[in-house]
Amino acid sequence: MNAAAPLPFADETFDYVFSEHMIEHLDYDAGRAFLRECFRVLKPGGRIRIATPSLETLVEFFAPDKTDALRRYMQWLLSWRFPGAAKHRESMVINCALSQWGHRFVYDRVTLTDVLEEAGFADILTCEASQSDHEALRGVKGRGRALDSEEMAAFETMVLEAAHPPMG
Repeated sequence: MNAAAPLPFADETFDYVFSEHMIEHLDYDAGRAFLRECFRVLKPGGRIRIATPSLETLVEFFAPDKTDALRRYMQWLLSWRFPGAAKHRESMVINCALSQWGHRFVYDRVTLTDVLEEAGFADILTCEASQSDHEALRGVKGRGRALDSEEMAAFETMVLEAAHPPMG
């Protein structure tokens, strides 16, 4: 499917929509349109789960006092992406996250919340990777397997869930 085009499903078809590390590959306007389409195909009372890189996490790389998790992620990512570099710098992490893999727009929590609300979603919650109040959305992920590191995948990923408000 082309996520930048109307989804080929009837209105109110699904109880759940799950998108993992995809929306950042759309520009801002296409991401907004995608979320409106997700709202359209969700049944009232349905839920969407969006997992995407976090711009807020990326900005933390410039903090003078880095957490151990930030240091581990920086070492892991840059050793993988720039194995021959004499020095690894914060700017390399940011450039990698923003320009590698075809990323077009990386969200912070507030901006993604705004776009979800604009599309019609409500009850927007931040979730930990693999965690959800909804059984059907617990444990759904593939990023850690793709990266060969659950810890690094969870570190770089922001997860939001939202509801299509019930009718009435």
